Amino acid sequence: MDGGRIVFLAVAVAVFGSLTSAQDTCAKKTYTIAVGHDFGAHEYIDNTGYLAGFHLELIDAVCTEAGMDCRTVWDKYSNCWAVTAGQPAHGGMGLFGKWYDACTGWYKTVGRVQVFSFARPHTKAPLSAFYIKNGGTSVTVSTLTGKTIGFVEGWASDEACVRRQQGSSTSFTAKNVPTPTDMVAQLKSGAIDAGFASVHDMAPYASEVTKVTGGEFSCMLSGSSMMTRKDNDFISKWEAGLDKLISSGKFKKICDAASIHSSRGSIDCVNG
Repeated sequence: MDGGRIVFLAVAVAVFGSLTSAQDTCAKKTYTIAVGHDFGAHEYIDNTGYLAGFHLELIDAVCTEAGMDCRTVWDKYSNCWAVTAGQPAHGGMGLFGKWYDACTGWYKTVGRVQVFSFARPHTKAPLSAFYIKNGGTSVTVSTLTGKTIGFVEGWASDEACVRRQQGSSTSFTAKNVPTPTDMVAQLKSGAIDAGFASVHDMAPYASEVTKVTGGEFSCMLSGSSMMTRKDNDFISKWEAGLDKLISSGKFKKICDAASIHSSRGSIDCVNG
């Protein structure tokens, strides 16, 4: 009888120990999240040299609500999603290579949804448009023949989106640049005839370049969200935190408070 009790106790301790070990392992999971540095009020480098913006505040709030241990990692955008002029866009080596669990603030597009998974969007999807230097010659989708058009490398308003609108009627040379700031510089120097980007991305540069009016169209399937590999459990945990943030009213407060970044642009949050 006593021997049976000892065996039972030993088994119980072993099982409990295994469960505790599994819980400890789960609790120690750290999620790494990539952010960039040139996305208007969403993410930028402040005067002290540190990353700032709405995305940093959103990540902190959602991870707190979800009970997730999150760490942000700066990386260039092309390591989340990469593109070469004239070639199909593809997943970046950072996300594919598991350097981090998710990339922040990426729009769901026709191309991306066939490669990665996306969380529920936290901002609305903007339209995209052509931009020219102040006083430059206007362009439309049907008047691009022989011109050099700039695109921000890897972003949703890309060469493929323009060609879907354009069909095979004209041809143009695509030139990729790292950031919107670089696109503005290339427009001013005449290195590109026009640039193509979302109206939201180019809002901070409204006085430096001219938006071609009347030709806007959408390149996104939904607003910006978290983009991750399809074998990752990040989205289920992130959305649980986002749901709590929205239902508590904290999400709206964070969106309203983002006005402190207004010198960098605006944040168009989803209704929550």
